[in-house]
Amino acid sequence: VQLSWDEARDHGITCPHERMPNGELRFQLVSTDGSAYIRTVSTLEGGWQRSLFHKQVFETYIVQSGWMALASLRNGELVLEKFVAGDIITTERLIPQNIYLPANAVIHTVEHGNTAEKASGPLLNWTNAPRC
Repeated sequence: VQLSWDEARDHGITCPHERMPNGELRFQLVSTDGSAYIRTVSTLEGGWQRSLFHKQVFETYIVQSGWMALASLRNGELVLEKFVAGDIITTERLIPQNIYLPANAVIHTVEHGNTAEKASGPLLNWTNAPRC
């Protein structure tokens, strides 16, 4: 039996789908406890997302098609990693990070952990960062 949108909302689940400033499409399933599932579909050109870090939440990425780059700032050093279809990556807390998706890539993100304190925010301007 399929649940209605109202029944899902009664259980703290919403679906705030959106087009991000960089043009990506994000299809989301979000719980009031702060956990979430997000399917991200890249643009025709690809691009960087907004940089951020999480205090308490882990993000697990699954690359479905294409590839993704994860840029992170560790001990003042920029670390750039590339992941391809089938790879699964879980980020660390308190590490500034950013994701680059090339044209037509699709990834899945699961936000999990101590979601009671889901604080994050922009950190760096990655607009002019090199394309992977």
